[in-house]
Amino acid sequence: NQAECRYIVNLLLIKVLYYLNLKRDINKHILLIDNLAKYYIKNVIYLAIVKRYQIQYEEYVSPTLGPDKRFVYLSTTLLPLCKEYIKLSNQCTDLTLRLDGYKRIINIYIELSKLSVSSNLSTTSLSSSSVYSNISTSSSKEVFASLDKLETFYKDDDIEILESNNMLWLKEFSKARAKQWMKRLRLIDSSFNHNNQRAL
Repeated sequence: NQAECRYIVNLLLIKVLYYLNLKRDINKHILLIDNLAKYYIKNVIYLAIVKRYQIQYEEYVSPTLGPDKRFVYLSTTLLPLCKEYIKLSNQCTDLTLRLDGYKRIINIYIELSKLSVSSNLSTTSLSSSSVYSNISTSSSKEVFASLDKLETFYKDDDIEILESNNMLWLKEFSKARAKQWMKRLRLIDSSFNHNNQRAL
């Protein structure tokens, strides 16, 4: 239909605008395809693709930050977007989008594990605007929790709350979260390969 045609045309325009490095225009077209997907097409695959483009755009325009402020940026911007992308892609029959989402979130957790965080932020909300100014470049020796500890003591709902509100918890469990998503990725990947073999 007409909305789908406009959606596809704008996806192509976005690719051209990236080539031309026109950042403001890219965001305008992403907002347009988001509106088309939500209110006219109403198809989860189109919504998932929009979220993927939003993540790519955030990565494209992300400011140059020190390691600690980069941690906050990843935690408050890219990580939530990636979780939304995965939630949508999990509703799609196309496993390619799911694999892409899982790989992206694994990379975010790996990067988080490599960035230093000040020890005085244990109770600071990641959504707080004061987080940026409170971060110190100094940090004590890092100790990472195991995947076994994560899966034994925390349910998914608990993890979501802690990741959104406690920076040091997120730092401590960042490697474990990467490993947890790697396990999920392997399950999806094996299913993807199995389906391909059956089709041959």
